[in-house]
Amino acid sequence: MRYILAAFLAAVLFTTGAPRADGSGTKPIEEDVTRALITPREYDATMERISKQWVEEVRVLPGQKGPEDKVGAIRAALKESMSYDDMIRSATQIYGKYFNKRELEEIGAFFRSPTGKKYGELQQTMKAELVTTTGPGMLIRLRAALKKRGLEPTD
Repeated sequence: MRYILAAFLAAVLFTTGAPRADGSGTKPIEEDVTRALITPREYDATMERISKQWVEEVRVLPGQKGPEDKVGAIRAALKESMSYDDMIRSATQIYGKYFNKRELEEIGAFFRSPTGKKYGELQQTMKAELVTTTGPGMLIRLRAALKKRGLEPTD
C-alpha cells in the first residue's frame, strides 16, 4: 500500500506548490497556460494510469490479489481526492513560480496553436510508444551494464 501511495504522490506532486511569495495569488495567464498544458483529457489519462498502476502494485503484494475489477472505483476515488480543478490550482501556482508572464504567454500560444493541440493530444501516445520501442532493448543492455559492474539483478 505504501508503494501505491508513493506512486500516486509522485505522479501528482508536479502539481503541488505554495502560494506566490508576493501574495498576488493566481494570475489569469498562469491559469490559462495551465489549462492548456493539463487538459481534462490529460487529467483523465493520468488518473487512469495511476489506477492501473495501483492495481498492479496491489496484485504483487504477498498474500493479496489485485482488484482488477475495481479500477473504476479506484479512479473515482483518486478523482475525488484530487479533482481537475484542484490540480489546475496547484499547477497554476507552480507555473507562475518558474515562468514570467511573457514566457507563459509564449507557452500558452504554442499549446493553443494547431501544432500545440496536436502535440497535447499525442503526447501520451508518443510516450507509450517510446517506452515500448526502447524498453526491451534497454533492459537487455541494462542487465549487461549492471553485470559488468558486479551488480546482477534478480528476477
